[in-house]
Amino acid sequence: MRSRALAVVARQLVAAGDPLAGVTAVLSGRPAAAAALAVAHPSQPTAWCSGRAGLSTTAAAAAAAGPRQAGRHAAAIVHLRQLGAAAAFSSAAASHTGHGIAQKILSATQDGVGPEVVEAVAAMDPAGVPSVARAAAVTGITDASFLATLAQAAVRAMPHLSPADICSVVESFSDLDCYSVEFKDATADVVLQRLPDFSGDMLGHLLRAFGDSNYFDGELLEGVVAHLAANPAQYSAENVADVVYAFSRCGFCHPDLITVVEVAAGTLLKEAAADRGYAIANVLDAYSRVGCSSPDVVDRLITKAAEDPSSFDANCLAKVTTAVIKLGYSNEDLLLPLLDAAVGKLPELSPKAVVELVGALGDLGYKHRLLLDTLTDSVVPTRLAEFSLDHLSDLVDSLNQLGYYNKGFMALLQQATEQRQAGSATRHSSRGGSQR
Repeated sequence: MRSRALAVVARQLVAAGDPLAGVTAVLSGRPAAAAALAVAHPSQPTAWCSGRAGLSTTAAAAAAAGPRQAGRHAAAIVHLRQLGAAAAFSSAAASHTGHGIAQKILSATQDGVGPEVVEAVAAMDPAGVPSVARAAAVTGITDASFLATLAQAAVRAMPHLSPADICSVVESFSDLDCYSVEFKDATADVVLQRLPDFSGDMLGHLLRAFGDSNYFDGELLEGVVAHLAANPAQYSAENVADVVYAFSRCGFCHPDLITVVEVAAGTLLKEAAADRGYAIANVLDAYSRVGCSSPDVVDRLITKAAEDPSSFDANCLAKVTTAVIKLGYSNEDLLLPLLDAAVGKLPELSPKAVVELVGALGDLGYKHRLLLDTLTDSVVPTRLAEFSLDHLSDLVDSLNQLGYYNKGFMALLQQATEQRQAGSATRHSSRGGSQR
């Protein structure tokens, strides 16, 4: 905990433009603080993090002496301030607005934004990080150098961003599949410090993005659960579902989570009449992933869903049905109303929802003949172009698991697979020929 606190201080000093941040990290005797400095301002001399080469003799002695002797070397600190003040953070003078950089990114290719854009991001003002990160996510940038520089810029910017901007940046990083431990730590530190400033939707979206990025931070999750438990009226059931989802992505369960879930579910049941299944679907989906929800709460939610499943949005109904199966419910009195209603909504389902629903049925070993016939006779054949080869492969595996066979459907899939593979090979060959 103390190491994290010192790391936060180091990042804040760097963000404020304090040239003593490196000495703070060194004299603290904490490697996490020094590492935070290195990430927060990589242009600073590495000696500031190492506490040895490159420092004046007096300052190096202060670093070697450790925290208890720091007072004896005040002169060294003053000396270092005088040496570093003129040169520290010269990038501030060359900072660029995020809008201009974002425009360049939007017109760039995915795998190369150009060195001038990378340099501009490195010198960018903190306020520009959200728009640049969003532009990168929209464009789908994969340039490793750019993403690393953007992560460093985001770490430096974190203390200056509003809660809404922090959420935007985290969601952009999730969309970019950009993994950075330093970014994760910096975000967790700021969020923990400012939890009351985040609305329920902000916190929910942020944690869901964290989960999608496979970020795990025990302190953040525990802090969020404690905050939710202390302020249940401030968070909707869907907010809680987003939090549960983040827990489920990292297999983390907390005793207080069940209490929070029960309170949220009670609120949800009161509001469900005005909802087309979105909230119930998200909550049940999250609960089915985490494995530590209250059975009573789940029973009540499923019963509510089974009362009038035809009123649900198609994809929400599929999500509810899939979650019910994953939660281990095989009672036909609950399942049949959901599956019967799903048959009429199959044409509206996304390919992903179709594959997940049939996959859940395969895992359960439950063959709903009308649903499977409708799917293979009309739904998939008329929307075949929407299903990727991976979707089709997963679908076939699930049908085989159920022992279900439709000769015409299988022949159609075989033909589609061969045509797509042949087309892919032709395109690859054409690209190779044009490069020679």
